[in-house]
Amino acid sequence: VTQDSVFIIALVHSSYASDSVICAGQIVNFQALLHAEFEALGSLEDTTHLPDGSGVNYETEILVDHFAPGATYNGYGQQLEVCTNIEHTYLGDLEMTLTCPNGTVVPIFDGSGAPGDLIPGGGGGGGVYLGQGLDNTSPSLGIGWDYCFSHLSNQGTLLEERIAGNTVPVFSPSEGQSMPAGTYSPLGSFDAFIGCPLNGTWTLTIRDNTAADNGNIMFWG
Repeated sequence: VTQDSVFIIALVHSSYASDSVICAGQIVNFQALLHAEFEALGSLEDTTHLPDGSGVNYETEILVDHFAPGATYNGYGQQLEVCTNIEHTYLGDLEMTLTCPNGTVVPIFDGSGAPGDLIPGGGGGGGVYLGQGLDNTSPSLGIGWDYCFSHLSNQGTLLEERIAGNTVPVFSPSEGQSMPAGTYSPLGSFDAFIGCPLNGTWTLTIRDNTAADNGNIMFWG
């Protein structure tokens, strides 16, 4: 194992009980368990405020530059997942998309069904929160929860789970319901990114479609 390796080797005693005596020069068999540390595609810890935009897009970007030149997403054995730490007081006015470096856009969720939205159709977000948002126009930060989106999720989309009533109570500052933290299915298919360069600028876009509420993204990656 070289110093440049990303593997951590844990040696687990496999032939003797924990209280066995091992003498000098004695051969002992061990089982090596490999734990691979996989580097994330990219991440950003930098709060993006989501004020009462009423139709305004808010964007946050990650520049990825550590893949081999020309490397592309192939969809085969490459697991793509987008995660956010976010708080917001009204899912029913939010939409989220992910844009890869070649400009391809995949919808992540669509809580708003108003005409002219960022994502056609949608709706069903209702008055539930994301995380512990501070209601209405408070300038203070709420408490963000982690929401991830992956095709390996055993849950439906964020809106499917919301419509199914899979929410949790939250007090922030008034009693309400919030979507549980966890991993959800994205609204669109990440297969649309096949052929997209891995290096370059990846952009998370959120549109706020209704006034009288706000929130923040604290982290995404």
